[in-house]
Amino acid sequence: MKRLLPIILIFCFILHTTSVYAAPISQGLDYIAPNCADINEDVFRVELNRQVENFIKNEATKTNIRSLIEEKWSNLSINSAIDSEVDKAVDRVKSNTGYWGRFISNWRPGKAKALAQEVIELVFDTSPVVQGKFQELTETVAEDFSTKLETISVKSSTYAMECLQQFIGGQYSQPVVEIFSENLESSIKSTDGESTNLKPESLLFLKSHKLAIGGAAYLFIRNTIAKKLVDQVISRVVQQVGERIAGRIAESVIPIVDIVMLFQTIGDFANPNAALNEIQISLKKPEVKEKIKEQITDSIQKQLDAQSSAIGIQISSALYSQWQGAKDRFREALNFSKESPEFLKLLEANPAKASLLLETLLENMSRNELRESLQSGTFKQAFFLPESTYPILNRPNGLPLLLEWSNLAGRKIGDVVKLEIYKHKSPKDLDSQLLSDILSVNDPSTVSKLSLLDVNSIRKLLSVSKRNLISVSVHLSPEDLQKLAGYLGELDQLRANQLLKLLNDDPSVIKNPNVVKHILESQDISAALEFRKTPKSLLSVVRDTLGTFTGVVSLKLFLDKYGIPMNFFFIGVPLLFLLAVAVVMWFYRKWLEIVKLQISLDNSDANKSGSSTEPGN
Repeated sequence: MKRLLPIILIFCFILHTTSVYAAPISQGLDYIAPNCADINEDVFRVELNRQVENFIKNEATKTNIRSLIEEKWSNLSINSAIDSEVDKAVDRVKSNTGYWGRFISNWRPGKAKALAQEVIELVFDTSPVVQGKFQELTETVAEDFSTKLETISVKSSTYAMECLQQFIGGQYSQPVVEIFSENLESSIKSTDGESTNLKPESLLFLKSHKLAIGGAAYLFIRNTIAKKLVDQVISRVVQQVGERIAGRIAESVIPIVDIVMLFQTIGDFANPNAALNEIQISLKKPEVKEKIKEQITDSIQKQLDAQSSAIGIQISSALYSQWQGAKDRFREALNFSKESPEFLKLLEANPAKASLLLETLLENMSRNELRESLQSGTFKQAFFLPESTYPILNRPNGLPLLLEWSNLAGRKIGDVVKLEIYKHKSPKDLDSQLLSDILSVNDPSTVSKLSLLDVNSIRKLLSVSKRNLISVSVHLSPEDLQKLAGYLGELDQLRANQLLKLLNDDPSVIKNPNVVKHILESQDISAALEFRKTPKSLLSVVRDTLGTFTGVVSLKLFLDKYGIPMNFFFIGVPLLFLLAVAVVMWFYRKWLEIVKLQISLDNSDANKSGSSTEPGN
């Protein structure tokens, strides 16, 4: 019986809640729209809570709890189940009670009442059949109750949302309602993973009002309010109802058995089972079942009435906190909308954008300066620029600076912000053509480095192939690019692109000004590049030496590549050898000349000697 009673309790509670919204949404049942536009802000929270609570109570009156119980009761054939279990219980008591005990019950009301209570407990406390029926009753009613209570909660939330929107529009303006909606969107994004699956009836109603309350309000009710109510309030209410009904079925049945009337109907006092027979007849009367259903209905109604306030507070508090959050977040926009007609017009055009611009400017200028910008029209000019350009406003003297960039860049001002050119350059530094050329590079990293250079260096770098420039800038720092610009000013287009190719292959070259200078001094930069890439070897020395002596490659570049030791070994030694050979050859030639001279002298002496001897003969 104890298990059965909680089931009945839950059933009763569900039944009662069902009464809150018995008519399905699909039948077109709706409510009268709220009238909250003229509520004073000082009392709005209290008034909102009162209206929502009254709305819930009004919806509750539309449900016939008793008819719902009757329907479920009949579908489960609970009457026949109770009657059958009463017969079994009476038979069991007869068999367990002695003859004299049964006989005395015909004469003593106290004994008869004890037997009646024993029969009732067997039927309602221990009978698995009756307990099973009430369990089924509880489950079916619980499902229906949960659906209807959820629908009432959704309807109440929608009603409250309309009331809040009317209040905001009446006290402020319609654009502020849109600001409130934006705040709702932010709240929804922070709870994206917490959406709940509403039952079809609730979802159908909510969707039918989506256009009236707005998409953000629709999602907020679905994902936040409904979830909290389902997870916290509704589940708790069902549990409380079950706890309250537990143990009351038997208690509600016992008073129904009128012992006095029972004795008046006993016809044969000599029959020991006469009292039990009358108890059996009494418990099977329709009045017993009606009394049970009446107790269930009353319990549910009381519980629902008690929870109307809790549900109303949950709904009104959730919405009011969102309104307070919107007021805190957009406080300045709300204040300026009341004091500045110019700002109000912009707020009406695009509430979110006008608020963003206002808040951004207030971080960088005084309120008086902001008022002046509204009166002069500069605020309006900034308003019609893309929101993506507003980071410029965070620079010193941001508003005039933004407008100057807008005049210079035109429709490309978004690219100026995207590529962060405004962080390093002033509009006065550039002309429209140079800015267009910079933007045409269309590589954030390269443009970022270019914007750190002086204008003349930028122009020189932009004179080469943009593809080569982007490729080489990946490897070079802004300081390296500055050096490169200096070299490019001395080269024609062909040699400039050849230099970029060198740097793309070996970026470290730019760190050594002498190497770059020696490469540029070479007659053929392409040959110099190949010279730089050729590995050092005996064969390369011979080939490079030849190129050096022919002037294709600078001698200094040769020295840079091979270094002093290698140059001495591969060039100095051969030169010394050649010098030594030359010296030897010189001495050899001198020796030959001496030898020839000596031979000539000897021959001359010999001739003279021969001439002097001839007369003496």
